[in-house]
Amino acid sequence: MSIKSIYNEFIVSSGVITDTRAIRGNEVFFALKGEHFDGNDFIREALEKGCRCAVSDRPAPGGTGPVIIVEDALHALQQLASHHRRKWGGQVLAITGSNGKTTTKELVHAVLSQQYRVLATEGNLNNHIGVPLTLLKIRNEELAIIEMGANHQGEIALLCKIADPDAGIITNIGKAHLEGFGNLEGVRKGKGELYDYLETSGGTAIADLSDPVLASMAGERKLKVFSYGLGTGFDVNGHLAVSGERIEGTFHTGPGAYPLHSGLFGAYNFRNMLAAAAAGVFMKVPPHAISQAVEKYVPQNNRSQTIRGKTNTLILDAYNANPTSMRGAIAEFEQRAHPGKIAILGDMYELGEDESKEHRALLEQLAGSNINKVMLVGERFGAFAKDPAFPFHFFDSLEDCLVHLRAHPPRNAMIMLKGSRKNALENATNLLMDC
Repeated sequence: MSIKSIYNEFIVSSGVITDTRAIRGNEVFFALKGEHFDGNDFIREALEKGCRCAVSDRPAPGGTGPVIIVEDALHALQQLASHHRRKWGGQVLAITGSNGKTTTKELVHAVLSQQYRVLATEGNLNNHIGVPLTLLKIRNEELAIIEMGANHQGEIALLCKIADPDAGIITNIGKAHLEGFGNLEGVRKGKGELYDYLETSGGTAIADLSDPVLASMAGERKLKVFSYGLGTGFDVNGHLAVSGERIEGTFHTGPGAYPLHSGLFGAYNFRNMLAAAAAGVFMKVPPHAISQAVEKYVPQNNRSQTIRGKTNTLILDAYNANPTSMRGAIAEFEQRAHPGKIAILGDMYELGEDESKEHRALLEQLAGSNINKVMLVGERFGAFAKDPAFPFHFFDSLEDCLVHLRAHPPRNAMIMLKGSRKNALENATNLLMDC
């Protein structure tokens, strides 16, 4: 069946769904396959719960409603999203990068919402399934902000083909997903697929030209560029004044200078704030509204959050970790003036052959730091537990770490928790807040 036929069902439905547990009624159910499930096994349930129809790539079972047979259900979902995006005709701003893309996406959302009806990626829906699902939520919005994640070359190109962005931001190029990208040059090439698409389509790169890697990438292509950066000479110029409990700086556009303040943790987040300001200026949001939106933004989802407990202050950044973000967070934590600093760090993943080298490099950085107590969770850090150069506390699992914290509860401490999603370090938050 053609995508237009599926689209005719979609536009009179209540939306698209892939999980029968979340059905409310009148949705189009796509029977996708995963590592541990096959959505085709749930078609009958989906129809019985009230889905308008199901889209499947295997012969229809007996059921209580229509099943549309396609060659590949995932590909059909992507084609439907692409068709919907083009029928809608609004503007799409894509955001990718090794670090900070979710924080940047949320800041950009806060800024552009001052002027437009905006839809933005929710949670971690930034892959080949999440991006189509996000696009298919568009109704009467004027603009969509689409986060694009990738761990292999070719993935950003696919997501761009689906979402057809009018403009895009690459936050940075760092050591992330090296197992899939191969090396830093592979990351550069993979993330650069966003610039490639914008060059071909005539879109605009909102680019940090004070970052030498991004400046080089933009310069290699015949791109329309709206520039921002630290210093002067850009369309939007940023100046960081203070970074501690608060980040305080300014952004300059034309003859005007405007405050750019936030309670986010880490001076490195100023570039993310500046990216949001640049997106706002590019989209003609009034500068004073940009300032207010950035300052009012409160981080969620275990990212760059500062939380006050009974006696402890927690810096929670436990959603993602790679060598670049880890080094930056540790360096920033060192700058905090506090007599009782504790770092609780979890393993990094998807580093391929660089795994051992990158974990050792972080341990060496920690060994030379002023952090009072270091607690490390996971087998990758644990491989160095017997090395006398690293006199830290090593734990095989978070539960083992929690046992130690219950026996030795920290008080009046500043505690940074940072690790990959698989470490789930946020599960230590309640215990540490109650100490």
